[in-house]
Amino acid sequence: MKKKYQVFISSTFKDLRDERQAIAKAVIDMGFIPSGMESFPATSSEQLRYIQRVIDDCDYYVLVIGGRYGSTTSEGISFTEAEYEYALEKQKTVLAFIHENPDSFAVGVTDGDAELRRKLQAFREKASTGRVVKFWSSKEELALNAMTSLHHAAEDYPGIGWVRGDFQEAPEVRNDLREIQANHWRLQHEVTDLTEKLNRAANAIFSAFMDKTKPATQSEISEWIDGAKGSYPDVERKFQFGRDVRYADQDFILPSLYGASSATVIVAKGVRVYRTGEHGHSTLLYMDGFRMEGI
Repeated sequence: MKKKYQVFISSTFKDLRDERQAIAKAVIDMGFIPSGMESFPATSSEQLRYIQRVIDDCDYYVLVIGGRYGSTTSEGISFTEAEYEYALEKQKTVLAFIHENPDSFAVGVTDGDAELRRKLQAFREKASTGRVVKFWSSKEELALNAMTSLHHAAEDYPGIGWVRGDFQEAPEVRNDLREIQANHWRLQHEVTDLTEKLNRAANAIFSAFMDKTKPATQSEISEWIDGAKGSYPDVERKFQFGRDVRYADQDFILPSLYGASSATVIVAKGVRVYRTGEHGHSTLLYMDGFRMEGI
C-alpha cells in the first residue's frame, strides 16, 4: 500500500474558504491526507496549541496568503503567522503560495485596519525570504501549483507518512503506485494545458467574428424583414431588431455562443458561414432566400 503523506493547510479562513477546499481536493486526489482547522479556526491560545500538535504529525506544511492578515494572538501576530513560525521551528517542509494582488479581494473579507494591512505586507515579505514561493491569482491556479509542489516535495523530501498497520508494502506495489501517481499528475497538467489552449482558441475565434462582422444598420435590418415576411409573418414580433444585430458581408466563423452572449447575424448573399462545432443559441438571417437558421 502506498504511504500516505499528511499535509497541513494553513491560511486565514474568511477570505480563502474556496481556495482551501480546492487545495484539500488536490491533496486528496494525490492520495495524501489534508489537515487543517476548517471546523475550529485558530482563535485562542488553547486552540493554537492543539493546531501545533496537528502540525507535529504532518509531513508537509502548505501556507496560503490571500488578502487578509487575520485574527492575532496576545503577542500581536496572526494565528496563521504563528502556525508558520511553528512549522519552521519544527523543520517541516514548507510550501508557500502568495496571492499576486491582495487588494483584489472583496472589501468585506479583507482587513480594514491599516496596521493589519501593514502586518500582512510584512508577512508576505517574510514568507518570500529564503525560500521559493509561488504566486497565484485564482483557486484553480493555486490548486495546480500546490499539487505540483507537493509532488516534487514528496519526491525530493519524502516524509515519514502513514501506512496501514496491517499491511506490509511490497516493492513492486510501491513502484506501480508511484508510476500511477506520476501519470495522474502528468495527465492533470495535460488537461490544464489543453483547457488553456481551448480558451485561447475560443477567444481568437470570437475576436475574428467581431472583426468580420459589424453592427447592422436599420436599412439592412428592414431589407431582411421585408423579404422574410412571406415566410415568417410574425418576424417583427419574434425579433427585437435594432439591438445587438450584426451584419456580415464577408466569410466568417460563427463562435459557439449561448444565452445573453448569443448573436443575431444578417448574412449577405454569397457569404459563407463556418462553424466550430456546436451552433449555440445564435440566429443566422440569410439575405439569400431570406432564410432563418437557429433559435
